[in-house]
Amino acid sequence: MFVNELAQIKESEDKADQLKAKAKTDSRKILEDANNKADEIVTQAENLAKADFDSLIKMGQELSNTQYDEYIEQTKIQCKQMIDNAKSKQESVVEMIAERIVSSSVNS
Repeated sequence: MFVNELAQIKESEDKADQLKAKAKTDSRKILEDANNKADEIVTQAENLAKADFDSLIKMGQELSNTQYDEYIEQTKIQCKQMIDNAKSKQESVVEMIAERIVSSSVNS
């Protein structure tokens, strides 16, 4: 009877050792899987962040180009208005200069 109990204790200890070894192996596997999943999540987050960054840069460049084109167009319009304004005053300025030249030569 004592031998049977000793055999059962030995069997229980062996089973406990096997369970510990299995638990250790399982925990390593779970930890490895968790690390792999974490790496995967980090990679996905980095890719998403890069995509968002690229998208925002593209939007900023498009906005910048649009504003630049609008500014250039406004500047062209202003230049044309200044040229038209100068042309409209050119004849009167030429007449005024001619009158002064004539007046000064007559008075001399």
